[in-house]
Amino acid sequence: MRGLLRLVTVLSTFLVLAACQAGQSGEVIQLVNITVVDVKGGNLLSGMTVVIEGGRITSVAAKTTAPATRGLRVDGTGKFLIPGLWDMHVHTLAPERRDSYFPLFLANGVTGLRDTGAWIPLAEVQRWREELASGARLGPRIVDVSGPLVDGPGAKHIRNGFKDEDTGAITVRDAAEARVAVATLQRQGADFIKVYNSLSREAFFAIADEARRREFPFVGHVPFVVTTAEASHAGQRSMEHLDAVVVDCVMKKRASLRQELASGNFPPPNELQAAVQACDPAEMTALFCFTRKKPDVAGPYARTGTLHRVRPSRERSANEIRVSD
Repeated sequence: MRGLLRLVTVLSTFLVLAACQAGQSGEVIQLVNITVVDVKGGNLLSGMTVVIEGGRITSVAAKTTAPATRGLRVDGTGKFLIPGLWDMHVHTLAPERRDSYFPLFLANGVTGLRDTGAWIPLAEVQRWREELASGARLGPRIVDVSGPLVDGPGAKHIRNGFKDEDTGAITVRDAAEARVAVATLQRQGADFIKVYNSLSREAFFAIADEARRREFPFVGHVPFVVTTAEASHAGQRSMEHLDAVVVDCVMKKRASLRQELASGNFPPPNELQAAVQACDPAEMTALFCFTRKKPDVAGPYARTGTLHRVRPSRERSANEIRVSD
């Protein structure tokens, strides 16, 4: 297994480096006799030739019909080609994480990131995006980013190893501050607002209203004092981790839970576990089904536990591919 992973890492890294070089020089790369995984149809297309020109895929065809081109040829015999993967919930945008995480993403076929809580200013995020686009820095494309999350007073958002820094969130105390936070993050270049657990109802619904007025998406955790249905009706585009669905269900057995969480008084683990186990699975299923009835809801992402509304305007880049064996 370790040998297999090393081979995948070397081959994936090689293709990324080659594609970046081709993107800058206009060189042509051919992946010949490779098996393409058709993820839409669920088929394996063997003996294919994939042509990359200027960093873009220009042809995917059977070997006998592939256009004749010059340039670098990569033998894909025994290898598989899949679309680049997107990780839809990461917290990677910090200097000490970038240099170790970015190569690992590429080695594992992740070519796009949705960062739901950056630790650097949005202006710096834009600089990283430009470096990635130009090939000056190797890493996955930053598809969407929230910048700092938006939370209520008293919450601390400190990353490991930086206990004296608290730059991961904007604190809002009321509706006025909430609206200012939305305007500020949109102006600074965030792709969406991320709301968090400790927001008051006043602040949350002000964010929802201001985001709707500005046609600016908001996503995130469902605050402890808001229900799943309320968040969905307010227009929240994704519910990260699905904690809110569990809280809604547990409240049937422990009515005080929402207020306990909001005040920071978390129940003892054994009591909370007992309440979760007492949840009626049918009630949780009904909550999932309710949210999925929204016309733009794609359903839960199993890896992140996220109900996410797909935005058709965000399409996969033509050069996002991965080769593995």
